[in-house]
Amino acid sequence: MAWTAPTTFVDGQVLTAAQLNTYLRDNLMATETAVARTPGSFLVARALSQIVERKPVISRVAAAETTESFQFTDLNTPGPQVTVETGPSAIVFLYCGSNSDTPGIASTMAYEIEGRNRVTTGSVPTGAVEFRTSGGAGFTRHGGAVSMMNDLTPGENTFTAKYKTSGSGTSTFRDRVMIVFPL
Repeated sequence: MAWTAPTTFVDGQVLTAAQLNTYLRDNLMATETAVARTPGSFLVARALSQIVERKPVISRVAAAETTESFQFTDLNTPGPQVTVETGPSAIVFLYCGSNSDTPGIASTMAYEIEGRNRVTTGSVPTGAVEFRTSGGAGFTRHGGAVSMMNDLTPGENTFTAKYKTSGSGTSTFRDRVMIVFPL
């Protein structure tokens, strides 16, 4: 429900039920206290004088799985994947542990949004987690990345993690986490 700018009342003016409902009841129903309904949620501006409730969503895949692909792909257990109601923006957090069986190659976790290919075959996309094995093979590194997407189509959006390796060898990913804060 949108906020309605109140009229200016004057002494002696009789207020109607419609005026009270519009300027008092309906405006109170457009405040943060009335809109907030879900524990753990937060409020964002949808438009001028309009607020909407949003809730962050987390998904985790614990399984350690591998890829030898130079292109971004799903692992045997796809994901993590998050479907969430967003406005035009969202903040995406990625985290994982990764290692390679070949020194010097990179293991990369990124994400795509509903087929809008955010992951490319070239450079590391914004918001990707990339690990480069610099020492002995098999050493697991843990880390994360945060990115802000500002060109989403408002509504339900699905974010899916994708994975690749940069050289000949196998990259292993474990404890894969995605958190999306819809804005």
